[in-house]
Amino acid sequence: MKSRDESGSAVIEFTMLTLVLIVPLFYIVVAVFQVQKASFGVTAASLAATRAFVQAPDLETAERVWRHAAEVTLSDHGVEGAQLSRRCEPQCFVSGSSVEVTVVVKQPLPLAPVILGETLSSITVESRHREPFGKYRANAN
Repeated sequence: MKSRDESGSAVIEFTMLTLVLIVPLFYIVVAVFQVQKASFGVTAASLAATRAFVQAPDLETAERVWRHAAEVTLSDHGVEGAQLSRRCEPQCFVSGSSVEVTVVVKQPLPLAPVILGETLSSITVESRHREPFGKYRANAN
């Protein structure tokens, strides 16, 4: 029996290995990094927004600065399309109360077609941060 000539099969094996293993692995790594970027962004934004709110001298200023702080932080992290909300329990600027800011973003997966629907082509990342009033306030005395 003659042995088969196997010259050139390494190129085919390498190509198949690349397509089957390396390309999906690279996609998974890129997708995880995109979601992690969004996670860092929303966490930092909720923290910055609550701190800006409680440090404001009055409610009118606080309403203006908390949203701006969150938007600047999200922009610094390259996160777009976030939904921002805040609530005070039981009431804003009252001793013993607290403010909670929620930041939600749908992070699209890289190269995912929108035709699959938003739930299949994006991952929702959410962060909530609560800060008590008075923790970051200096006494006027």
